[in-house]
Amino acid sequence: MNCCSSNDPTGEFFDKESKKFEKKYRKKGLEKITKSLVDGIEELGIKGMTVLEVGAGIGGAHRELLRRGASKAFATELSKEMINRASNFTDSEGFKDKVEFHLGDIVENNGEIPEVDITMHDKVICCYENVDALIDKTLSKTKSIYAFVMPRDRFLTEFGFNVFILASKLLRWDFRPFIHSLQPILDKIQKAGYKLKFEARTIMWHARVFRKEPA
Repeated sequence: MNCCSSNDPTGEFFDKESKKFEKKYRKKGLEKITKSLVDGIEELGIKGMTVLEVGAGIGGAHRELLRRGASKAFATELSKEMINRASNFTDSEGFKDKVEFHLGDIVENNGEIPEVDITMHDKVICCYENVDALIDKTLSKTKSIYAFVMPRDRFLTEFGFNVFILASKLLRWDFRPFIHSLQPILDKIQKAGYKLKFEARTIMWHARVFRKEPA
């Protein structure tokens, strides 16, 4: 995720995968871990709040927060096809005036996305090489709640990701995931004044929701 157009290799990869994401969402709705992330955010109170979803895909998570009381959502995505499919859902579900899409990298955007109450990114950390810049930028946009999903910090998950990375190199895919150490990420978030309020796990993924504490 390092370009402000869908010409980026990651954007092109997810352009090709967008139809599969849409089909899966239509059949099953939100993934279990994504639903847990949304539930954890809602527990902290979201009525009237604004939301930024980074790497929003087809947008199921931010639309669910809008259903539950959030007021407006901003969605960033490197894949133009993902945005096109998300926009179709937005229109058909009655959220056309409540969602603003931005094609490009949140780290490199030129300031058109305002500060929001809630920032979330679901499985974005493992798709982003410069994780420090990602966390710094998204924290700077956030006033209250910060939430994300990343791979579980354990041997089997890391082994699986290493196999996937090797396969992506051998097959010369345009996209590959990245393995990042968890503790430096948590340190950044906590240093910015956030306290962990909610956690959920699946075999592969770990969702965390933080709320900014009064200074």
